[in-house]
Amino acid sequence: GSGSHEPKGIITTLAATTGSKVSPATAETFAAADVYALENALPPRHRRNASWLANRAIYNKVRQLDTSGGSALWERIGAGLPAQLIGYPVYEASDMDDSWNVAATADNYILVLGDFHQFLIVDRIGMSIELVPHLFATANNRPSGQRGFYAHWRSGSGTLNADAFRVLNLATTA
Repeated sequence: GSGSHEPKGIITTLAATTGSKVSPATAETFAAADVYALENALPPRHRRNASWLANRAIYNKVRQLDTSGGSALWERIGAGLPAQLIGYPVYEASDMDDSWNVAATADNYILVLGDFHQFLIVDRIGMSIELVPHLFATANNRPSGQRGFYAHWRSGSGTLNADAFRVLNLATTA
């Protein structure tokens, strides 16, 4: 979300916090060292409950970084156990950035590491529903002979402690 009255997701919140952003070692390039740098930037008190959050495409890029097995990024795990990246659980967020374009100027928040016990999602109990007795057609603004419902439900989210998270910002400049 954006704006003063919109729910704030984890990326929106961290993008506004300067201490939470980590830049890659080489500008406009994602490397294995950036994964370790993100972990090093996370304060030790938040590492115990930390987990990763990224788009599946970014996780696939991480898998491609370690071609010889020397980085030991992904844990070798048996069937039925969740994947781990350098010892932390991995979760997927399909709305996060899944790529970056070096020909465009943009912030690309591709990887988050943090303690999600410090992220709160609140849903207001109850939903308001109103009957709309007459709907109008968009083509001619005349009644369409249909009825509708207008529903309103409030939800919000935010970080309780922004220091509990670090986000990798692979910023690009044209």
